[in-house]
Amino acid sequence: MEHLWCRIGHKMQLHPRDVTMSDIILIVGGYGDVGGLLGPELITAHYPHIRVAGRNEQKARLMARKLGESADWVVMDVHDQASVEAALEGVGTVVGCIDQREYYLLRAVVQRGLRYVDVTASREFIEAGLALTDAAQKSGARVLLAAGLTPGLINVMARRCADSVGGARVVHTHGLFSTGDTYGLAAVRFMLQIMPKPYTILDGGKKRVVHCFGSYREATFPAPIEHRRVFLYAYPDQFFYPRTLGADTSTSWFALEPPWVTKTIAWMLRLGGRFWLRFKMVQWLLVNLFNLTSSLKRGEDQLMFSVEVTGPRGRVGLVFVDMEKVRAPQSVQH
Repeated sequence: MEHLWCRIGHKMQLHPRDVTMSDIILIVGGYGDVGGLLGPELITAHYPHIRVAGRNEQKARLMARKLGESADWVVMDVHDQASVEAALEGVGTVVGCIDQREYYLLRAVVQRGLRYVDVTASREFIEAGLALTDAAQKSGARVLLAAGLTPGLINVMARRCADSVGGARVVHTHGLFSTGDTYGLAAVRFMLQIMPKPYTILDGGKKRVVHCFGSYREATFPAPIEHRRVFLYAYPDQFFYPRTLGADTSTSWFALEPPWVTKTIAWMLRLGGRFWLRFKMVQWLLVNLFNLTSSLKRGEDQLMFSVEVTGPRGRVGLVFVDMEKVRAPQSVQH
């Protein structure tokens, strides 16, 4: 996706009448929490043509109108193959900002040889993309999956750490989020859906079945957070480090600010919460409750990620703070 990302921020000085078919960028879920932020950024960066896609015609039309004369819209349902095929006509680049139960869109963009970037963090979705590697090479498609924070940004941090110590034997990643941060409800639903499910990690070269919040460790973050207890979490980045970095131990950990929220979740899960989280009605109630309580702290955000990698030449840590500053590796022990 070099073509997509390298051009962001450059002034192109193009008018919509100069658009060719391959210039059209289709934003799937273009009026949602992520797509609604991306569209204006692309317009500001002078991309020539943006197309807003989604199931709701009124919302798609309103977003296109907001973006201006360089944008239009199309009704599209990612779970309807005919709808997907129709929406892709004349498109050169696709940005996926919506969860997908069916992979019609992924397969269609690969078959057509398009450019595609997706923020979806589902392990199943990433695995489906990897299965299409040969097809993408034949069609010339360029596909970037999991282009969000974790996986996504945190994978870049893990690679940098591994390169610093000559490889990766042990990889631990930690995410610290705030209930007062800005987020989409889809992110909360994703969190609730994976909490009750067991998953397998690699620990010392051996597979081990664990649960979200089933174990904890102490992690160090920059001030004002400093030390926090973080809990096991099923972020999909950990499943790929044995494949991409050669790690024989790979785990991901999670915590929320303020600390009492994390402790409450861990306590509830130990008392049978995993059983109740299997029901969609319970998930729906918790999503709305979380949204209500979080609105009271909106703007009091703390967002940090840390990566610890142990390799042949020692251990190194890298911290990402507040979406603006990446700190250099903190220490290397030989």
